[in-house]
Amino acid sequence: MPTEPKKKTSRSGPRLPAGTKQMLVLMDETVIKQVKIAAIEDGTKMSKAVETAVKEWLARRAASRQPR
Repeated sequence: MPTEPKKKTSRSGPRLPAGTKQMLVLMDETVIKQVKIAAIEDGTKMSKAVETAVKEWLARRAASRQPR
């Protein structure tokens, strides 16, 4: 009796929201702990807190590079 081929299982984990990508960032463990605590205190996700901080840094960087 022939057996059916096994279905491939997804190993990608949970699906990401549309328009997002996963990125690995290495940081000092103390900073990571502080971000986790701050995110909990603010009722937000750690990834959102980090994304906000990076966007703010990019805006400051762009402003400082504009010709005067």
